[in-house]
Amino acid sequence: MSMENEYTGRRFFKTALIFESAMIPIAIGLGVLCGIWSWAGSFNEILGETSATSASIYGLFALIPMLLLLVFSAMSRLPSVARLRELIRTSFVPILKELSTWQLVVVGLLAGIGEEWLFRGYLQTWVSTLLPDTPMQIGSVIIVSIVFAALHAITLMYAAIVFVVSIYLGIVYESSEQLLTPMVAHGVYDVIALIFIVNWDDDTLALDSQSEPSQDLAAAVEQNSSAK
Repeated sequence: MSMENEYTGRRFFKTALIFESAMIPIAIGLGVLCGIWSWAGSFNEILGETSATSASIYGLFALIPMLLLLVFSAMSRLPSVARLRELIRTSFVPILKELSTWQLVVVGLLAGIGEEWLFRGYLQTWVSTLLPDTPMQIGSVIIVSIVFAALHAITLMYAAIVFVVSIYLGIVYESSEQLLTPMVAHGVYDVIALIFIVNWDDDTLALDSQSEPSQDLAAAVEQNSSAK
């Protein structure tokens, strides 16, 4: 453990804590200014007419496709996905390894709450008021997802993955008619993904390193066949 990484980890945690938490009052304030809800009414958006238990259970079920996408990202041999894994391994894993499990949980849950409140609760609702009414407010879902992906575009592949996830969460929000379900799905996913990333490092590196010899072997077999 280097002192530099330890300091960077602490700074990352504090920055994430402030940044993700700040999205909540920003979302509420913008919603009030745009006439989407009142200060008190903004909290009604979380549950709507659904019980907290039901909304949370729906959120856990909604998590399943997102976890399948995480597994795909971890195992895919696509060059663009492999490059994304390498970027995460070299740039993010050393920082994340300095955080304790409870810190990863806090960052993940806050991201789910803050980002869903801002992007789905406020922005998607506001954009939908500017567009013609469509099933699942798909126009608003797509526009917000483009913005959401652009803000996460560390690579084109990652932006594409985030875009798909954002479309999915936008539809979950519209179909459930409350924020708690996408908040639970997003927050729990982020917690699992962060913990998985910290612990997948060695195994994924081995998987990626094994792919090159396999490709070399395939090329050698093909060359040998051509020679015959």
